[in-house]
Amino acid sequence: MGLTADLRWGNLCVEINNIENDGITALFGPSGIGKTSLLRIIAGLDRGQQGTLVKYDESVWQSDDVFVPPHLRGIGYVFQDARLLPHLTVIENIEFAWKRRFGDNGPSPDKACELLQIGQLQQRSVQSLSGGEQQRVAIARSLASAPRLLLMDEPLAALDATARDHILSLLESLHREIHIPVIYVSHQLEEVVRLADHVLLLDHNGEQTHGPIENLSTDPTLPLAQLQGSASILSGTVCEHDEFHLSQVLVGKSTRLWASGRRLDIGQAVRLRIPVSAVSIATTAPEHSSILNVLPVQVELIHPLDDARALVRLTTSDTALLAAITQRSIYELGLEPGQHVYAQIKGVALLTDYGDSP
Repeated sequence: MGLTADLRWGNLCVEINNIENDGITALFGPSGIGKTSLLRIIAGLDRGQQGTLVKYDESVWQSDDVFVPPHLRGIGYVFQDARLLPHLTVIENIEFAWKRRFGDNGPSPDKACELLQIGQLQQRSVQSLSGGEQQRVAIARSLASAPRLLLMDEPLAALDATARDHILSLLESLHREIHIPVIYVSHQLEEVVRLADHVLLLDHNGEQTHGPIENLSTDPTLPLAQLQGSASILSGTVCEHDEFHLSQVLVGKSTRLWASGRRLDIGQAVRLRIPVSAVSIATTAPEHSSILNVLPVQVELIHPLDDARALVRLTTSDTALLAAITQRSIYELGLEPGQHVYAQIKGVALLTDYGDSP
């Protein structure tokens, strides 16, 4: 059943329905909207207002009549700052959590160090570590506590670009190693795109939308698709490699796309990222083009962004993607819903592997 919550804080009222028992759900929205406050209510660090309900599986953690303290909820929490015990070494910090673990399903201290690539740091004082190293220790410590639910509150916000990218890569790999639900708070689109299976979108008007990232990223009416750097996220399976270090990915039953990225096993489940700015539209099939991925598609929806630009949702029989083009191009091509056209995809990035194919 997972996590179900009706969270009330200030002017916010957020409903969370059955956060999955596996995978990463991103809580995404602008700064200052109250994402951290909502996470703290789930953890029991703060009490929600009258009417708040937090329930995990069959256990009620908070209602008007019940309040379970944080240490009895079985939650791991990774803050923006590492909050390590300064008088202990790296391994001692992790062992401190492991000795007080909530169950037997978490990794051992050594395995947690391996997953976060900090094995060589085990005997170091945590005060001698860089910010990125400290945050990796904090994540390893949370995993070693064998939590029922892992909460991550913008864990990369204080890091430089190099450390941030390194930890993002590790978190992508952890996706296959840990089988607990994760709620990941962020206002950085890149983090959401790379990590999330599901997204809960919040805005200052009190609106919220929850669903798989594949659906939300290809909905031109939602903020996730309208931000700078937005992209369509597609799931597929590696089906072929070529001698030019490209991989062909089968999306749905019949859509095939060539992608760049790490060479993975045939049959491996993967996620693809297609920037909306990398998709152009032609009314006739292009010939002798350098663009490898050309799909026959249908125009489903045209959503204006402003007087100059629009997002166009394009569909095949089994998938959808977005193109960002100018209003002038829409006019000159005579685009309208229902029209059959060709999507020319200039760049497809293979993000990571996501376990065995179904």
